[in-house]
This record gives sequence, structure tokens and C-alpha cells, in this order.
Amino acid sequence: MQRLQRLCRDGLCLGWLAVSPHAVGQDLPPPPVADAAQNREALLHLELVLNQRPTGRVISVTRRGGHLLVTPEAFGEIRFPERLASMEHLDLMHLEEVEAHYDALRQRLEVTVPTAWLPRQQLGGRQAGASSEALSSPGALVNYDLHVSKARQGTTRASLWHEARLFGLGGSWRSSGAWREALESVPDGSGDESAYVRYDTTWRHDDQQRLLSYEAGDVVTRPLSWTRAVRLGGVQVSRDFAIRPDLITYPLPSFSGDAEVPTTLDLFVNGNRVERRDIEPGPFTLSDVPSINGAGEATLVTEDIQGRREVRTLPFYVTNELLRPGLASFSIAAGALRRGYGQRSFDYDEAAASVSQRIGVTDQLSLGGHAELADSLALGGAGVTLGLWRAGTLEMAYQYSDSEFGTAAAHSLGYQYRGRNVSLGARHERREAGFADLSDVLARQIPEHARTRTQVTASTSLGRWGSMAAGYFEVDDGVSTRLLNLSYQRPLWRNAHLSLSANREMGGAGGWGGLLQVTLALDHGRGVVSAGMERDAEGNAAQQLQYSRAAPLEGGWGWNLGVRRREGQAIYRQADVRHRGESASWRLGLQGAGEDDTYFGGLSGSAVFMAGRSFLANEVNDSFVVVSTDGEAGVPVRYENQTVGHTDEDGYLLVPWGTAYYPGKYEIDPLELPVEVATPEVERRVAVEPRSGYLLSFDLPRRTSASLHLVDADGKDLPLGAKVRSSSGERAVVGWDGMTYLETVSMGMRLRVSLPDGSECLAPLSLPDEVSGRLDLASVTCRMEET
Repeated sequence: MQRLQRLCRDGLCLGWLAVSPHAVGQDLPPPPVADAAQNREALLHLELVLNQRPTGRVISVTRRGGHLLVTPEAFGEIRFPERLASMEHLDLMHLEEVEAHYDALRQRLEVTVPTAWLPRQQLGGRQAGASSEALSSPGALVNYDLHVSKARQGTTRASLWHEARLFGLGGSWRSSGAWREALESVPDGSGDESAYVRYDTTWRHDDQQRLLSYEAGDVVTRPLSWTRAVRLGGVQVSRDFAIRPDLITYPLPSFSGDAEVPTTLDLFVNGNRVERRDIEPGPFTLSDVPSINGAGEATLVTEDIQGRREVRTLPFYVTNELLRPGLASFSIAAGALRRGYGQRSFDYDEAAASVSQRIGVTDQLSLGGHAELADSLALGGAGVTLGLWRAGTLEMAYQYSDSEFGTAAAHSLGYQYRGRNVSLGARHERREAGFADLSDVLARQIPEHARTRTQVTASTSLGRWGSMAAGYFEVDDGVSTRLLNLSYQRPLWRNAHLSLSANREMGGAGGWGGLLQVTLALDHGRGVVSAGMERDAEGNAAQQLQYSRAAPLEGGWGWNLGVRRREGQAIYRQADVRHRGESASWRLGLQGAGEDDTYFGGLSGSAVFMAGRSFLANEVNDSFVVVSTDGEAGVPVRYENQTVGHTDEDGYLLVPWGTAYYPGKYEIDPLELPVEVATPEVERRVAVEPRSGYLLSFDLPRRTSASLHLVDADGKDLPLGAKVRSSSGERAVVGWDGMTYLETVSMGMRLRVSLPDGSECLAPLSLPDEVSGRLDLASVTCRMEET
């Protein structure tokens, strides 16, 4: 008995008691209190976790026994079937399509629904208005290029090309021209020439929001791929997609799928990853993926949070020859035909007009129309561009003209395919005798014969063995000409490159012509050396050797040295040196064969006028920015993380290069500024209008800081930890010995100090006149505020 008592005391007899007849014969105990509580109705407020993704939303859930009741509206954008959406409450525990779990410990409701019920996610789409607004400030610019040449046995000639611009006042105005002068006469009188020729004078304004471009003056019509451009003196309104670089104008493939749980999506194009996205549960569509062109293969890789991985491969073909559905481009121009461009300044002829339009109908179909009208011409035409899915694109066009040359038609047919390793192209154009357009009217040419043009091109990549290309060209305008061209290129070693080309006029009396050339790029930017041999169709051979180096954009030296030897002729030689400076570029050189040498020199650059100042630069092609640092001199300025220079003594620096409409990053380095200069902003992204400039001002106010010794009315130091607030809003804390520091103080400023005992005192500041930098103010008295 004592042994049994010890066992029971140790808990070893519980199993025996559980199965003893005495225990079996007793009544069952009452149910636990917790079970009774579960049968009661309770209103819970739980965080919703949808398909393993926390939503951050708290919803109301009614718990009744083994049921979880929720209104359909609590799930937000979930698209329930109609039979469920019409219910007042959804019993999540008894829906076949739904899995639900109540996590009492973390107070969460975990629900899994079919992905088809979740909202579709549009990934990668570019939103309208996403581009940066292009800016422009009032200013002017002059580009110039002076060239002087002297032939050993001839005259000395000079020419000065210029371009002048005004901008920032409702558009940009541009005028260009060239002056030519013979500086000395020659015996035959051929050197007696002096003339100025105006090229273009044009005003232009771009409406970035409506994608419209307005031009007046000398304009060039915007042709379609099957029409020709002409110069007019008049006006032109056109839709210019170039003013919105963020806008994708051609159809791109979209990639769709479903994610049951949070998933990472990777998109590979031709083996290169171009996109990575974290996607939420539900169906998704990835569109407007950049860096896609021609035929290729896209691989979509998804991996969810549980490590499950899925890979899908999809072929595609992308071409910019098609317009996206719903997009339309147009051009309307009217004025007088411009003749003798580059030879005469003001030679305008009969009135003319040109209208073109393209419309994207579907991803595989774009339509175009064109019309021209003049006193002696009426022309109309239509074209269609068809996408052949993965097989390329086909373009067809038909035009009909009625002119003084008669009535006739023209048609064209083109095919284009671009693949990863192979590209093909073919085009055939035929113009009947008597067909004319504005270019023919301008040239005053009578098309007496039918004119045809045919070309077929092909190229292929051979991997590490290089690439090959071939082309066949045929022109027949009464006289037939057929040309065949072959080329091959491949890398040799490191920076060396081999080029081979051969051409022949088919049916002609001559033979093959060809060129073999080896190019070597030297290390550390020391230039390029090339050597080659060539043979013309008559069998004449020539050899050439050249060494050149382009002048760096940031400034420096460049040169070009070359010799060329042809059988039966004197050796041709060429040598010139160039220097790109900060304010201009100059060049000197000579060229010629035997004793027939020509010496030349030149100077080119730009002058910018903005903000009441002038700046010089070696070249301003398109857009530029003048950076102002609020009068602070010597401040380093960076453009796209590259140091451009330092501001001058007045705090200005010209950044002469830029790309229109591109939001470039401009920075100033505050480390070299005096300590009293505040830098609320040191970096900005700015997009500039084309052919314009912008004054980018960084506000750098000078401030006066002060170390203060705060004392009370009895001259004792204010206690440690007292809180200080200036009348400008700056806050500080009193340190040891009543000392405190304020970054900005000014005349008339008052300090309010909250003491540890809850009382407050006021301390007016008295500062010296016209002071900046750091001050040490001793014994500033803080007096108790009178009530």
C-alpha cells in the first residue's frame, strides 16, 4: 500500500485510474466553459490578409459558432460572382471557392480567394503627363564657324557661317546663313566673289501637352515614308511625338498571368533581364516594356513567396513602323515653294500646300493619307502598313497626280524584317511618265519616262565571327543602273577591327571594286589608327594610312594625319590639328597632292546672352542651362554626376550641352561654400525646350549664426535643459554655463525660453549692422515675462 501511495504521489497511477471500473462508472463532467463561449456571437475587428498579402485594412467580422460572417463590401475591389455579391453577409467558412482562417493570436483574418476575383494589375504602363515640363528663359545665342583657306596656286577664301536664336518669349526664333568672301583676286578673275546667303529664318513653338508644333517662316514639310519633303516659306502645324520622349508611339507586346500569392516577376528579352517587379496576388498585365525591337523571345519568370517558380517563353515582333491604336499624327503646311536653297536668300515661287496624316487602327494595321496642292499640281495618295505578326511588316502606297505634265499614278511596295541574327528589307517604287509631286514642280523637271527604284538588302550576325551584309540596288529613269554591294566585318583582337567590302555595277563594262581596312583603337583615348587597300572598277589600286583622334568634349587636343597613294598619281596627304577650349574651338591644317596644297584654318564657338550677362562656349548644338548660385563664386557644378566647372566671380556657369526635353540632373557641391551660406536645395532635374536655354537658380541665402550666453536678470546662467525658441521658429536647448547655439539670427529677433520650473522669460537680441557669419554674443539677458 505504501508503494502504491508513492506511485500515485509521483503521478504514475493516473492511467490506471482512467480505465478502472470505478472511473468508468462515474457520470461525464460538464462541457468546458470555453466551448459555450464559442457558441455565442461576437463582433471582431481583424486585419485582413488576402492571399497571403497583408492589406493593412481592419474589417468587421461576426463570429457565430463555427461561422465567420463578413459583408462583401469589406473586401474592397474583389469581384465576387453575382450570386455572392448580392448577399448581405458571406459565410467564409462555408464557401467552396474560399479558404478562411481566424488567427486569434495575431488578430488577423487570413482569406484566400480565386485569382480571377482579384483586380487586374497594369504593370509598366506609362501614364499621360508623366514627362517633365520643358522650360525656357529669355535669352539669345549665336553660333559661328569661321573658315579660311589658301591654295598654293590659287586665291585665299573665307567663309563665316552663323546661327542666331532668340527664345523664352513664346517660342524660339532661329536664323542662319553664311558669308563668303574672296580675300584676293586671281588673274582669271574667278576670285572676285563676295556674297551673303541666308539659309533659314523660322519661328517655332511646341505645345507639349497637346503634342503640337507650330512653325512660321522657312519650313520643311514632314513627309511619310512614301512621300518627299519640300521647303516652303509659310506656316506649318504638325503633331510631333518627339516633344514627348516618354511616349511610346508603336505597339508593344503585353505579357499576362496570374499570381495566387505575392510574387516576384522577372522579364528577360533575348536572354537579358529588362524588368523586375513585385506583384500582388491576382491577374496582371505587363506592358510598354522598353528595349524591345524586331523579332525576339521574351521569358517570363515568376517566383512566389513559397519558392514556387514558373517559366514561360513567348515570341514577339516589334516595329516602330506601326502606330499604336488610337494614336494619330498629321502635318499641315502652306506657303510658297523655296528655290535655290543654299544659293539664293529670297527665291520663292508659286503657292503650295501639303497635308499628311497617319492613324493607328490596330496593333497590326496603320493607315496613311497624303495630299499636295499648287497652282500647277493636285496630288492625292493613301498608304497602309500591315504587321505580319512575327514575319515583319508590309507597306503599300498609291498616289495619283494631275499636273501640267499630265495625269499619272505612282505606287510603292516595301517589306521589312528585323530579327536577332537576320534582317531583311525590300522596296519597289514605280512612277509613271507624267507623275509629279511638289519636288518635281520645284525642280521644274518634266518626267518624260517612267521611273522605278528597287532595292533588296540583307544582313546577318555570325556571332564571334562578325557580320555580313548584302544589297542590290536598281534605278531606271530612262537609263538603267544596277549595283551590287557586299560587306563583311569582324573583330580581330581586343581593339582591332576588320572591314571588307566589294561592289560592282551589274551589266557594266567595269569589274569589281573593293576595300579592305583594319582599324585599331589605341588605349587610354590616344586615337584610332587605320590602314586599308582599295581597288576601283577599272582595276586601279590605292593604299591609305590614317591616324586620328577626336578632340574630347570636355576640352583638349585632336588631330587627323593621313596619306593616300594611288597608282599613277601623286601622294595625297592630309594633316590637321584641333583644340577644343572652354570658350571656342580652333583648327589648322593642310591637304593636297604634289605641289597642289591647300592650307586652312578655322575658329568656331558660341556666344550666349542670358540674365544680363554673356557667356562663351566651344559649341551649343541644342539646349543649354545657365546655373546661378546666388552670387556665390567658385561653386562646383555637376551635370549627370560629371563635374562641368565652377561658377565665376558673379556666381554663374554655362552648361553648354543638353538634350531637349530630357530632365537632366544638375547639382552644386555645398562643401566649398562658406559656413554661413544655407543650402536649402543642391540638386534639381530640369528639362529644357529645344534650341533654347534655361536659367537654373539655386537659392543660397547667407545667414548669421550665433553662440549665446543666456543669463537671468541677476546675471546668473540659465539652467541646463531650458528650451529656447526664436521668433523665426528655430528651437534650441540651453547647455552648460547657459550656452546655446542658433543657426540663424537677425536684427530684432526675440528668444522665448521655457525654464524647468515652468516659467518663461524673453531675451531680445541686439546685433551689429551688416554682419554675417558666426557671432559670439555674451551675457544676453532673459527677463521674466510680465503678466
